[in-house]
Amino acid sequence: MDDETRQEKMKRFSKIWWKSRADAGKSQEYMALGLGVSKKTIQNWEKGVSSPDLFQSAEWFELLGENPINYYLNFLFPEYFGDLSYKDDDDKIEEVLLHCIREMPP
Repeated sequence: MDDETRQEKMKRFSKIWWKSRADAGKSQEYMALGLGVSKKTIQNWEKGVSSPDLFQSAEWFELLGENPINYYLNFLFPEYFGDLSYKDDDDKIEEVLLHCIREMPP
């Protein structure tokens, strides 16, 4: 992941937006209206052309009614959290986090 280019990271980051929206069963139109942006903006976020700012990211998950932690953990540490599902409960997340902590170098 260290050798990953900015463009590759953006592409991977875009997965957060389209995957979370699809998991919640919401349309791009729904998200655009709820966030006060154009549908094209949503499409650009989901393609990795651009990305939302921190405030828009928080609003995104609030609008979806989803907890963002699983998506962000998957982005930041795919080697540990790549199999983590948005449906996983807190116990599963805790188990994976503890595994990650034990495996990290000092």
